[in-house]
Amino acid sequence: MDNKAILGKDLLDKSILILIPGRKSASTVESILKGWGFTTVHVVHSMIEAMNRLQSYPVEIVASELEIGNSDAFQLFRIMHDNHDFDHVGTIVFSTNTTESIVANAVEKNIDAVISRPFTEQTVVECFAEVIKKRFQPSPYVASVEKAKALILNKNYGEASVILEEAVTRYEKPALACFLLGEIAIHKEQLSRAEEYFKKGLDYKPRNLKCLIGMVFCLRSAGKLEDAYEYTKTLIKIYPTNQKRLKFAISFSSDNNLLKDLYFFLEITTLVENPEKSLSVVITRESLRHFNEMYKEDKKKANNMINIMRLHSKDDLNSRIKLMELLLENDLILQANKELSYCRKNNADTDRFRFLEAGLLYELKQYVDCVRAAQVLNERSSGFPEINLILSKAYLALGDLEKAKQYSDIAIREIPFSFEAKMLFEDINKKMK
Repeated sequence: MDNKAILGKDLLDKSILILIPGRKSASTVESILKGWGFTTVHVVHSMIEAMNRLQSYPVEIVASELEIGNSDAFQLFRIMHDNHDFDHVGTIVFSTNTTESIVANAVEKNIDAVISRPFTEQTVVECFAEVIKKRFQPSPYVASVEKAKALILNKNYGEASVILEEAVTRYEKPALACFLLGEIAIHKEQLSRAEEYFKKGLDYKPRNLKCLIGMVFCLRSAGKLEDAYEYTKTLIKIYPTNQKRLKFAISFSSDNNLLKDLYFFLEITTLVENPEKSLSVVITRESLRHFNEMYKEDKKKANNMINIMRLHSKDDLNSRIKLMELLLENDLILQANKELSYCRKNNADTDRFRFLEAGLLYELKQYVDCVRAAQVLNERSSGFPEINLILSKAYLALGDLEKAKQYSDIAIREIPFSFEAKMLFEDINKKMK
């Protein structure tokens, strides 16, 4: 492919800024572009250098490595997006990680293209050529939409609406024009009208990201949560890793006992890079709420839920203690033992943890350690009368009937309605006759 002929001199002269920390890699990309006739290519190696260049010189295409020191390309493009002086600038990301979440993130943030490593010379040139043509030789439809965008930015909604309504009638599948008309309706606080435009856009393109997001906004604002949830499900299937949408979907499916949906959303959270703490809290809370139901319905899925909870609550000791309790309640002793090891390693020392530790050690038949842990708790807290039942059972297993009876007497006195305490009391008394 001869890009010199296809693009023409005016497009080959577009000013390109390359931000790649690695000097060798940056030099490779620069050489490829210059070798194909691009005349204005500038290379920088840090976010600060890039921002200085953007503020000092005209730039028309920015291509950045995804990871930039302690930051990333998304942050750079977010800064540019917030400054409307850069609305005309094309954006490209280089990434060795082309997971679904990275690509979806790029689409949602209006990034023009993602180039995955390792790349070929042809791939780089074709991508730059496509972005430059899209930005600087737009179709009549794209040109009219861009004109309307500028008018919306200046709050000239009337003139923008005229251009967009004409675009809807003249061009094929004008989903973006419908979205912008919906956006204008939202600015005018006409939610039902906005909803109509977004629906119309989805009739043209059922997977259009912006119209789907618009529908969710309108429906949630109108309190139509069930409808909003259905559109959110569609969004998550196409663009899976938006954390705000996942929080809403997980909470809604949990509140309405939609276990299949809940499990689907929980699985998707494993794709999320750097989840927010609030998302991790929602995941752990709702997983804990429904684990018992899931375990009755599908043990394999329930076991996978355990791994998802571990993944997202790894820095929250209280969540791991709650998970340990849940596993113990369901007789998942080996899984609970993993949580015990984690909690010990991280110096867990709450009374609740010590109570669960003693109960788990009994189930693991580590009776001496069980007695030791239970006595430590008994000495410092009176809030767990059931600990005497555990002590009685442990001493009975160790063959110490006197101690077993001592703690059984306390248990039957402190938890008189416990069937287990009553049966143990009777069993010990029979053995001592």
